[in-house]
Amino acid sequence: MKQTEGQILGRYIIGENISETALNRYAEGIEKLRLTKDSIILEKVQHNPFLLPAVDAGLTLINRHHPLLRRLMLMFAILETIPEYASHFLAKKRNFFYLIRIGFYGIRGVFWAVIGWLYLKSTFDKNEINKR
Repeated sequence: MKQTEGQILGRYIIGENISETALNRYAEGIEKLRLTKDSIILEKVQHNPFLLPAVDAGLTLINRHHPLLRRLMLMFAILETIPEYASHFLAKKRNFFYLIRIGFYGIRGVFWAVIGWLYLKSTFDKNEINKR
């Protein structure tokens, strides 16, 4: 199950499937950090990965310590340290019009945060949203 979860989170972060090395490191990290699996939100995202952008943005507004966000940060840290994914994290030379793209990403982020907040508040109870 962690492999599927790892693939979903990795694909969300870098936009492509990730290697077995990254998945193994993720599984080891989950065990060492003792991140709990009893999150209904995490199970929902595993079955419906298209919800991840909204849930990620919504949880960031509501509860920054939710287990799903901790798992995302773990995967981000793992992918950042693997040389084959370095190009996703290193700065690149951009032209002036890239500022427009950054603005678009900002607007999109606000949109996902509002959608995620509404989804979380209407679907899950406070105890599930406020888990640590």
